[in-house]
Amino acid sequence: MRDPLTRAFKTAQIKTMRQRKFSEDGSVNYIIRAAKASGEPYQPADCDYIIGVLGDTLYMTECTGQWEYSSVEAGAAKRFITMKIEREAA
Repeated sequence: MRDPLTRAFKTAQIKTMRQRKFSEDGSVNYIIRAAKASGEPYQPADCDYIIGVLGDTLYMTECTGQWEYSSVEAGAAKRFITMKIEREAA
């Protein structure tokens, strides 16, 4: 992908974002698991960004070598860069 500001090319891993509900207080966490098939987390040398997809929204964060990236539902827009997926009508 190309950074719209710098025009530099960047790499990303795209994963399905999961929702984990906590029964104690009813809060929901958004989680992107950023592991390779080997189970090892992606490192910054592997990719620049981790992108999670949930419904029609992309959640993007810098790759820092974590096994998972998460946020409470209410704070997801602050934790991640979010983008809506627009689909053409069939």
